[in-house]
Amino acid sequence: MSGGDRFGSEYRKIGLTILVIVLGALAFGMVRNFVPALLWATTVSILASPLYERMRKRLDRTSWLKGDRAATISALLATLLTGLIFCIPFIVIGVGIATQASSLAQEVQNGEMVKQIDKAVQPLAERFGMAEFEVSHWFTENREQITQSLRAPATDFARGAGTMLLTLVIALLTQFFMLRDSHRLLDPVLDLLPFARERGARMFDRIAETVRAVFVGTVLVAVLQGLVIGVAYYFTGVPNALLLGVVSAILCIIPLLGAPVVYLPVGLFLIGTGKVNEGLIILGVGFLIVSQIDNALKPFLIGGRANLHPMAIFFAILGGIAVVGPIGLMAGPMLLTALLALQDVIRERLQGVPPDGEVVGSGL
Repeated sequence: MSGGDRFGSEYRKIGLTILVIVLGALAFGMVRNFVPALLWATTVSILASPLYERMRKRLDRTSWLKGDRAATISALLATLLTGLIFCIPFIVIGVGIATQASSLAQEVQNGEMVKQIDKAVQPLAERFGMAEFEVSHWFTENREQITQSLRAPATDFARGAGTMLLTLVIALLTQFFMLRDSHRLLDPVLDLLPFARERGARMFDRIAETVRAVFVGTVLVAVLQGLVIGVAYYFTGVPNALLLGVVSAILCIIPLLGAPVVYLPVGLFLIGTGKVNEGLIILGVGFLIVSQIDNALKPFLIGGRANLHPMAIFFAILGGIAVVGPIGLMAGPMLLTALLALQDVIRERLQGVPPDGEVVGSGL
């Protein structure tokens, strides 16, 4: 090859690289605001794919719904079903939280709840040499800020209703196409990966298994914990039991926190206000049932199914939530799994394993 031909070849490579970068940046700029919806759609599509496959195979046996018709109807039904499963509880709970938060703000504004808290805290304050400390005095100084914080869920829910609806519509449409056209969407990606298609397919299978494991081990376990402690709040007469149960479930999802952040103060408050039996029931249910659910089920469900070390999952979830918000709960482990799969590829190539060899587990 002559010098001119070599220069022309290098020039075309550089030009192609620049063009790809520019077009990629423009494409990302166009979809940047829809990244949360795309991540939600990807996550729910992975969770709904077993249901979609079962429905498609069953419809494919009929004489008039074979092929693309079966795939389209199955994807539509799976999308609608998962949409109802996820949306109805969120709407009901969201309205309930907003209502109870407003009610709680009104109770605090009236001062009755503050007097009860003052009555419970005062003996402890005197015991620790803080006899002059009064919750009512502190509340008077911060009344406006506290009531605004308590009313924030209702205000945010009303303000964000339009955005949430748009995100939901985009996520459902994307989920439908991801389910129906999964192979068509994945094939170009597999062709572009710098290793064999079989290895890329195994990587995506591993990511899907990780998403399912994290969902079951984190989200469903947290829902179970919130349900158990919420029922305990309700039957012991704790006000705003739904709000406290949902907050407990959300805290169970977030690493380093958990339901004790809620049930411990609630139990101590009940004991301090003279409701000793109710307070002991809350603390007993919290320590003996809710916390043990987390310790017993979460490591088994996540570590066993996803083949990931609990510490790796911990940082992936925490980092994902910090970067992209709630959907980071799934996006973080997905990224971690992809990185570990690439780590396997690099290690095998350094060891001289053929590119199409079996993937060796990373041990994390």
